[in-house]
Amino acid sequence: MTTNKLFPKKLISFRNLQGGQYGTLDVTAREATLVEIALGGDYVWLTPDQWIALRSAIDPVFGLELARETVVVATDDRGAPLVIEEVERIVTRKRAKSTSTKKGRATPRP
Repeated sequence: MTTNKLFPKKLISFRNLQGGQYGTLDVTAREATLVEIALGGDYVWLTPDQWIALRSAIDPVFGLELARETVVVATDDRGAPLVIEEVERIVTRKRAKSTSTKKGRATPRP
């Protein structure tokens, strides 16, 4: 009997990032309900609720929002919907353009 090991599973890895001591960021699924974010040799574990809170705090900074739409997956012979799914996707909002001022600060354009 062969078992299929699902966890841990590396989801994404960044190298040579600016800042910090190591410049590395690894995101690993430790379990189905636990994600590990590692910075060099240090790490934290996040639950789904903590992940949602993190995304809710960061997404607006990048002008991202979650859009929900209803999709008809299957219809009957007359075209009436049989299977309907709610789909969520991340969309980019248009952000105000900014211009740089001294020391890298940004100010909105009029």
